[in-house]
Amino acid sequence: MNIDDVICIGANPLALSDYIALNPLVIDKEVLLSNIAKGFSKVLQEVNLCFCGEETAELPDIIRTFDISCTVYSEISLDSVITGYQISPGDIIIGLRSGGKALNEDLVLLLD
Repeated sequence: MNIDDVICIGANPLALSDYIALNPLVIDKEVLLSNIAKGFSKVLQEVNLCFCGEETAELPDIIRTFDISCTVYSEISLDSVITGYQISPGDIIIGLRSGGKALNEDLVLLLD
């Protein structure tokens, strides 16, 4: 989802970092992180992005199981950003249906 967000404004995605919060009383940290690493590795190779780091927190009083958050770093010249401000009445807007699985769904399957 993050990669789609930067591409739709015309930006070039460069790298991804993540934050993982988990409840170590419910989730085996080693198994979770190993499976996430496998999933991220596969997806990042497919989309040619570099992984630039992560942070992990153990929060048994706050998190029931686990939570993953990712940030995609990208670059774009500000005068090249697709904003939609130039859309006017009479313009044709084409929407494409998203079909099939999202790339991150492979990660979910690894955790089952």
